[in-house]
Amino acid sequence: HDALNLQTPAKRYQPSLISYPQTLPPIEYPDGDTVALVKWNGEVHFKGNKLRVSSALLKLPIAFRADAEDDGCYDVFFCHHRFMRLDLNAPAAAA
Repeated sequence: HDALNLQTPAKRYQPSLISYPQTLPPIEYPDGDTVALVKWNGEVHFKGNKLRVSSALLKLPIAFRADAEDDGCYDVFFCHHRFMRLDLNAPAAAA
């Protein structure tokens, strides 16, 4: 509590001034992306492969976007954030 001048965290708490919407806007991806919903265990199926992404994305859509220059490679997106690269030609992807 030295960093808080011997006060408890509850006494120092201040609500955020940032307001957040009650519901998030729908997540949309460009035409040409393959969209999959993340299952309860954080997994998705894509082109015959079972992939573990994150249970934090439960029931949310993610998108697989083909790399035009690298056959069999896909960038994986949540909203506009690329969080994974998938190479279907790699031995681990085929397992």
